[in-house]
Amino acid sequence: GALWVHMIEKAYAASGLHQKDPVFKTDPEKNVYRRIEGGKSSEFIRKLTGKEEKITKNKIISAVNVNGFFYGVDGVKLWQMNQQNQNKDNPAYDCIDDIKLELQRWLKGKYLMKYKGVEYSTKAITIEDVEREVYRMAEWLPDATKIKINENYKNYRMQKGSGAGSDNGKMDYYTYLKKIEEILIDMTHQEGSPFLEYKSFAVQEDEQGKKRALYTHRAENCYENIKNALKANIPVAVGTKSFIPAAVSSSGLNGEAEAGGLVEGHVYSVIGAQEISGRKYIQLRNPWGRKSRGYEKIVTPGADGAPPQVTYRAKTFDFWGSEQKGQFLMELNDLVNTVDEIYGIKDAFDRPGGDQI
Repeated sequence: GALWVHMIEKAYAASGLHQKDPVFKTDPEKNVYRRIEGGKSSEFIRKLTGKEEKITKNKIISAVNVNGFFYGVDGVKLWQMNQQNQNKDNPAYDCIDDIKLELQRWLKGKYLMKYKGVEYSTKAITIEDVEREVYRMAEWLPDATKIKINENYKNYRMQKGSGAGSDNGKMDYYTYLKKIEEILIDMTHQEGSPFLEYKSFAVQEDEQGKKRALYTHRAENCYENIKNALKANIPVAVGTKSFIPAAVSSSGLNGEAEAGGLVEGHVYSVIGAQEISGRKYIQLRNPWGRKSRGYEKIVTPGADGAPPQVTYRAKTFDFWGSEQKGQFLMELNDLVNTVDEIYGIKDAFDRPGGDQI
């Protein structure tokens, strides 16, 4: 909404800097607004600052590419984790490939949607999503896998001289399943292996019942890098991932898909980073000057005297002539689960931790 934004946009269009062919740079008929629609933010940053641009890819795991998470959960790392935890006799990783395959199928079946034969996800898969499904393993594991796991564990106990167990190995199976569950949850939280983030507005409660905002180290690094770049007057922009096909929700100005006030496959300028009540937010601006994201607080009564559950749902704000002019605050976990690319200057992010965004 600030005047200088419109002045820079007009100057960029009129100057011909966007033209790759030098013949057109001085042609007034070519240097008009419609010629700068679309394009790459990284290219504009390079021309605006005269410095080499940096594009940081944010590895988002969705049901379409959920195998990206499972490639990180391999037998070597599981064995190393068992050694570190001094569970040297834990045989759980012997069947982990079978478990990974079934969990991968389950997540795809639950989180994938189809449109005219094309599979897509409507959201990124979060740490909480994987935890919830791992805790439900007994529901979705096929009988053949259950039998293999049970036999594996009984053979292990025989080798250790502890016998096969009672009531046909039923307890053995569930004990073993619990070990696998613990390993998968540990791997879910291991930094740098699975590219998973916490859900929007995630909280952690300590022993005294005090709650605090919950972020991975990767999300924290993203926040600090953006904050430091802005403090140094370095321009930063972000590009959102396309989850939903445009044909499903084409409410954007140019036919783009849009959900919860966020346009998909779209670039936003980053204009701020701030903490509010212990929670981190990134301030974005939609170059359209409209279509912004907001959050609706939903309180659900707890069952059997339990405290109420508080969640936040993304919603669309779209007011022409509003003083906000497309500016809005995006919660950090929401951002890292939605942003596909981060654009800046190379020197700003080429330092330890700079690529961890």
